[in-house]
Amino acid sequence: MKSLALPLTRWRSRSDKRVVDRSPNAAKAALPMELWDIIIREITDEDVLRASAVCSAFNAFAISEYLARNNISPAAKEISGPAYLIHPLQLSCVPLPMEHLVCHFRHFDLRRDLLSLQHFVPRARSLRDLELSFRSSLLHAHRNDRIPVEYSCRELMGIFCRVLSGMARKAAGPVVVVGQFGMFMCRAEEIAGWRLDALQFNPVSERNVLTTRIRGTSTTIMLQTTMPIAGTPPPSPLTREQVLQDLRTVNVWVHDAPGITYTMLGFNISDIKLLDLNDSPISDQQLTAVLRDLTLPSLRILNISRSSVDPTALGGFLARHPKLQEFTSLAPKPSSPLISSPLAHPQLSRIEATGTDNICLAMDALHLSPLLYTFVFSYTHDATSSLNNLTPAFRLLSQRSLIAHLKLTIFESPNNPSSMDEPLFDDEAASIARALHCVYSVVISCSSTDMGIRTLPWLILFPNLLRVKFLLKLTGKYPRHEDPYLMEDSWPDAELKRLKRELEKNLAHVQNVSAQRCT
Repeated sequence: MKSLALPLTRWRSRSDKRVVDRSPNAAKAALPMELWDIIIREITDEDVLRASAVCSAFNAFAISEYLARNNISPAAKEISGPAYLIHPLQLSCVPLPMEHLVCHFRHFDLRRDLLSLQHFVPRARSLRDLELSFRSSLLHAHRNDRIPVEYSCRELMGIFCRVLSGMARKAAGPVVVVGQFGMFMCRAEEIAGWRLDALQFNPVSERNVLTTRIRGTSTTIMLQTTMPIAGTPPPSPLTREQVLQDLRTVNVWVHDAPGITYTMLGFNISDIKLLDLNDSPISDQQLTAVLRDLTLPSLRILNISRSSVDPTALGGFLARHPKLQEFTSLAPKPSSPLISSPLAHPQLSRIEATGTDNICLAMDALHLSPLLYTFVFSYTHDATSSLNNLTPAFRLLSQRSLIAHLKLTIFESPNNPSSMDEPLFDDEAASIARALHCVYSVVISCSSTDMGIRTLPWLILFPNLLRVKFLLKLTGKYPRHEDPYLMEDSWPDAELKRLKRELEKNLAHVQNVSAQRCT
């Protein structure tokens, strides 16, 4: 800072005979820097921000001084602090070079801070990563805003959606939304029209999951909660406050790499434990790009049914999630190896796959964890395939010390009844199955009692088999029961009883034999 001087004039004191020249042409005495430091320290933060409106020079000095008081450098690429710091950033005449902004919102003044952020986001051209964290529900903002509660909620959610839309407009590509509800895609123009406070408060049952829909212009977000246990009363309808209280953190990333451009919007990223990509409308190419950059710190379960996802991207995603416990791959016909390189997950306890190719790829790609105790394999027996195709999977299972839970789905082909005469296993599969000392549980699902009885000689091959569960699918032949699953003590069908007798007679060494009917 340059030394400043006070103008001198000629005057005479009554008690002092000295003459002081205060004319413009007189010599100027410089004010010491130490004195200016004392003066600046006495200026309040509000006065510093008022000084930023004087001119560009005062603006640069005032903004730098205000940020320095909060231990923030204006030249920093990453700025993290309370949300009230957005206001001085908004007043800055010079664009700041920051790329990452983290805002922590307080219980009060939430409306003012969100408005500042709404106006600041379009001006921050270099901003590519925005993280918002809320200490409490957005509904608590009305405490100090002096406006009606309902109006406060609607206005806050509108401002909040416009902030997200402003970040999404920085990229020309689509917006990928990730949360507890899964993953879907939308356009940046749609986000501003989301009505996160207009909810269907009556949960509906769909796919054994209670869902609450958050309506958008052309997008429906699914918030999932667990289905209640049979016999328990249904849960009370969700209230608006209960839903909004779950909104703790919001992350927005803008990816404008060459080749693909998109924006990722995440709700409560740190709390996501299950990522189900089975029903996601995202294409394999877009999902590959997302998996390269996405990291979920608390991810425990990954379900993916894609056959064209880049194995390198999926392998890198799994490498960033060492706490993964369950991995499900239900791709029908994989065209390439599932994962690029073998990975070790010390907490992995469950693998599920469909088709022998998927099982072999999954077992080759994932080192078996010492905690791995469940291996679910769904297989369909029809006119074009038989259990002989299980030989590669059996060979891998017999070579590794895996406590396996083997699940087989076996159906006869309705178009080719001769498939019933095909052998369920050959000599090689039988010899390998005898070596599977680690198989303790088997679940078989088929559509006829005769088909289930034909699997009994194959089940005898497992020497340490302790539990057999048989699911008999009956369609149209028997009256529908109020409970889709009937336990052992309520069997109504003679065929089911006959099946149980055959199971007990042929599997005398099995301690737990059960049969169920599913409609």
